[in-house]
Amino acid sequence: MNLLNASITPKIACDYGGTLAPRFSERYLPPYPEALEVLGKIKESFKSCFIITRRKKPEHELLLRTMLQRFSFHEITGIDSEHVLCCRQTGEKIQIYEKLGITHLISDRAKDFQNLPKHTKHLFMFGANNSEEVQKLGSVHTEVRVTIFWRWRELHQLITPEQLSSEYLLPLPLIGAAQAQPASAQLA
Repeated sequence: MNLLNASITPKIACDYGGTLAPRFSERYLPPYPEALEVLGKIKESFKSCFIITRRKKPEHELLLRTMLQRFSFHEITGIDSEHVLCCRQTGEKIQIYEKLGITHLISDRAKDFQNLPKHTKHLFMFGANNSEEVQKLGSVHTEVRVTIFWRWRELHQLITPEQLSSEYLLPLPLIGAAQAQPASAQLA
């Protein structure tokens, strides 16, 4: 059974701070181990891949873009600089997901999974550095299951080209905070 509307092409969006790298403070720190390499591999399975992040001030956006260059982000991931989108308000992210037709979302914050467009059906939460946010998932109202992953290489195992076939909207298993095993162990 094909659950995917033929007019929707799989597109993925990923938050930056806390998801790909530690959150912004006074300076940007290097991305988490394997994050850029795995995101680059995942991007190969999607028509479009975006980094959508909130930066309150224009100078923070400029600093982020400078750091992406320093860490060879575009070369490693294959994501063009035009696909790195910064907004000033959290609510703007949802409008961007809607406009772009985002079907898959990767974030480290529970609140990012609320009030999403109907076509954003695949939610992945990076929980390795933020068990507090993982615990908040229980209070987040979402009609879609959120899959928690603890290491970037696990996410690569969860999002494969086979899962992007006509059956790709079948639910993935929930890997919750109470189950502190790697995602790969849960899927075996």
